[in-house]
Amino acid sequence: MDHLDIDNILETYSDMVYRIAYTQMKSQTDAEDVYQEVFLRLVKNYKKIKSEAHLKHWLIRVTINCCYSQLGSSWNKHKARYEDNQSVLEPSIKRDEELDDLLEACHGLNEKDRMIIHLHYFEGYALQEIADFLEMSLDATKKRLSRARQTLKKEIGGDY
Repeated sequence: MDHLDIDNILETYSDMVYRIAYTQMKSQTDAEDVYQEVFLRLVKNYKKIKSEAHLKHWLIRVTINCCYSQLGSSWNKHKARYEDNQSVLEPSIKRDEELDDLLEACHGLNEKDRMIIHLHYFEGYALQEIADFLEMSLDATKKRLSRARQTLKKEIGGDY
């Protein structure tokens, strides 16, 4: 990529980056912090991006890394959660109670399981792509997805 068309990139990928961040962080403000960090890093590193496909992969990988970094920080471990009872969706968006329930159940999963569920079901990625993003083997990714499905099935019921 010779130049940075940030408007086009934001229009194309901002929702994806925010959804991944929110799924991992479980907090709107923390997801917004990650979102900002990802796009700041893009501005600093855009010359390293080789193609549109590389950009998408880069954004997902950096979002995951920023989430893990923020979740592991000592600040995050000791802060109070003010948003725990807030809706999963913005108030202006038409609410889907089943989706709210599913996303809430996903928040009970560990970090990697949450990410696998999100990337597979909400972003539509194949398991090999997810394994690449998370730097895991394909078999480990399949096992985690299976266990996460079982956990969600118990949490929200088998009829979902």
